[in-house]
Amino acid sequence: MSDGANLSVGDTIEVGGQRGGSFTVTDSGCETDGATCFIFDEDRAQASETVAANGDATLSNSDLVWGTVECRYGPDPEDVVKDLRLAGHHVRYTGGNGEPWIDHAAGQFNGGGWAPFSDFDSKLGNGDGTMDVSYEHATSARRLERKNVTEAINLAWYGAPKADPNSPASAGPYLSWALTRAAELYQNNNFDWTYVDVPGEYYVRNRQLMFSGVRVRGTGDLNADGLTRGTLKLMPGEALYTLKKDFQNADGWYRMENDTNRKRAHMHYGGRGAFLFSNSKFPEKFGFEQLLVSGNLPNNRGPFDNQSNYSHPNNSIERYLQDSGDWMMFYSKNDYNDQTPLVLDDVHVKNVGGSGIGFAGLNEGIGYDTQTSGKVLIDTAYRNHLWYGLTTQGWIENVTLKGTYWGGQSGFRVSGRSQ
Repeated sequence: MSDGANLSVGDTIEVGGQRGGSFTVTDSGCETDGATCFIFDEDRAQASETVAANGDATLSNSDLVWGTVECRYGPDPEDVVKDLRLAGHHVRYTGGNGEPWIDHAAGQFNGGGWAPFSDFDSKLGNGDGTMDVSYEHATSARRLERKNVTEAINLAWYGAPKADPNSPASAGPYLSWALTRAAELYQNNNFDWTYVDVPGEYYVRNRQLMFSGVRVRGTGDLNADGLTRGTLKLMPGEALYTLKKDFQNADGWYRMENDTNRKRAHMHYGGRGAFLFSNSKFPEKFGFEQLLVSGNLPNNRGPFDNQSNYSHPNNSIERYLQDSGDWMMFYSKNDYNDQTPLVLDDVHVKNVGGSGIGFAGLNEGIGYDTQTSGKVLIDTAYRNHLWYGLTTQGWIENVTLKGTYWGGQSGFRVSGRSQ
C-alpha cells in the first residue's frame, strides 16, 4: 500500500477498485490479512533467509506483510510457493483444524513438523531440506485498516479473480483465507453469524473447510435461477484431476511431481483435490445463503467421455464418485457432533458429478440438524444421489430435487419430534 508518507493516525482515505473502500490510518499493529489490514510501503522492509523445510521454522522478523512471502524450495522458476497458497484447510495431515500454515504476525510457519514444505523440497525441489524465504515485514505499528468491518468478509477484498472461461483462474486460495478470517471474527466477537460474501461468479478447484459460525453468502446480482446471488463453480477441465493417469505413478495414485501445473500441485495440499465444501473439526454450526454451487459438468465431461485417461487404483470412476465425497457441493464423513446445525437458506446445487449434498457419518445415527430457512434446489448429480443421508431435527421444507441422477435421493430421517 503506497502513498502513506503524508498520512497520520486518524486520517481517512477512500480507495477505488474491486478491493477499495473506506480506510483509516491507525497505530494498531494489526496482523495484515490481504483484506482488512494493510501496511504502507514506507513502513515495510525486505528480508530473506534460509530455514528448514519442515513447517516449523520461525523467521527472524515478525509482522510479515500478507502477500509478500515466497518460499523457494528449488532452483527452477516455478519452485516457489507463496503465502497465498498457505491458508491450510487440510485437517488430515497437520493434526490441526485447517489453520493456516503461516502466522504472519508471529513470522512463523505452522506445520506441526509436517506442512507441505518437506514434500515440496524432496519431490519438486532440490531435496536439501531447506527453503529460501523472502518477505517484507512491518517497521512500525502504523496500519491502514478497512472501516466498518463487522460480521462479513468480502471475497472481492482479496482481489480474487472473477470466473472467466477464456482465462480460468481459481479463486480457491482467496476463499480459503476469507473463510479463515470470518472464523476469527466469529471466535473473537459476539456475532450470531459471520459471513464470507461472494459478490459474483468465481472458479474454485480444491476443498474448502467450513468453520464454526460461518456462512458463505451470495451478495451479487440475482442469478438466473431467481434464488441466489453468488456462484462458486468448478474450474473447467479440473474435475477428478487426481485421477488423471498423466499425474499418477505406477501405483495409480496422484503424485505432485507428475503434475504439470505447479499452482495446482501447491493447492493439492490446501484442501486436496476434492470439490467443494466439508466441515472443519466439530464446528458449532455453519451454513450457506443465496449461493449457487456448480460442478460445471458440461465443461468437465472428461471422466465420463474419456475414461481411458482416468483411473483409480481400487475402484472404477463410477464407484469412486459413489464413495469418495468428491465433486459435490458439501460432503461430511466425520469430525462433527450429532445435531450440528447446517443452515441452507436459498441454496442451488447443479451439475455435479458426485452427489449434490451428502453425509456419511461413521457412527450410525449421527447426523446434522439440517435446516432449510429458505429454498433448496438440487439439479443433476450425474453419478450419485441428489441428496444423501439427510438428517434433521425438524421439518425440511421448500426443497426441489430434479435432473439427472444415479441413485435418486435417500429417505429423509426425521428425529427429535412427534409425528
